[in-house]
Amino acid sequence: MRVLKRLVHYAKHREVAEGEGSYCKEAAHIKPDRYNRKAMREETVRATDLLSKEEFLKLVDAVARVSRYPARDRALLYVMYEFASRPSELLNMRIGDIVFHEGYVEITTKGKTGKDTHTCALIQCIKGLV
Repeated sequence: MRVLKRLVHYAKHREVAEGEGSYCKEAAHIKPDRYNRKAMREETVRATDLLSKEEFLKLVDAVARVSRYPARDRALLYVMYEFASRPSELLNMRIGDIVFHEGYVEITTKGKTGKDTHTCALIQCIKGLV
């Protein structure tokens, strides 16, 4: 959540925020520690806790403005969003973990719950990223 907060602020102002009080109003409401304590108390995830499709697409659009490797970072965001992957699962991915087939892709991730294989259809808008 801290990364998301910093990305939102940077996308808006093209500068890194220096402390908790210096975030723009769009990012100021994001409280990373609040979600950690909340997750320990309750196991259910409400729809309001998740990014909407519109919010996700705005985040993907912001990557092109702030990233040195926008194609890679957009692809990682799509994988994370589609498979609900943890950041550590993406960081542990290797090229050999991605297998392309006709019309779909298989991605094997290794995380705290072990090894998982996810399958995703290659839709037209994603084909340009891979």
